[in-house]
Amino acid sequence: MIDEREILEALRATDERLVAEQDLTPVQLILRDRPETGVTVLRRAYEMGGDILNAWDVLASALTIQKSVEAVLEHLGHDLGMTILRKVAELKYNAKL
Repeated sequence: MIDEREILEALRATDERLVAEQDLTPVQLILRDRPETGVTVLRRAYEMGGDILNAWDVLASALTIQKSVEAVLEHLGHDLGMTILRKVAELKYNAKL
């Protein structure tokens, strides 16, 4: 059985490496790589919260999650990767309740 803390730590390390390699913030990366998605997420987050700083955090989270998903699937294969990602999603959802 995979330790949940190890999964979260691996995702965090992947996120940090991706940002460090690009020398860009997560927000800059998503706006560069997916400008339409980035602007849409930013606009929706702003409309929902009315706080532009919170909107930037939401946008950064969107990129971090997307890059982590790609990295996990690439390194672990689709079946195991999806199992782990589902577990991480459950953990993050439960932590917000």
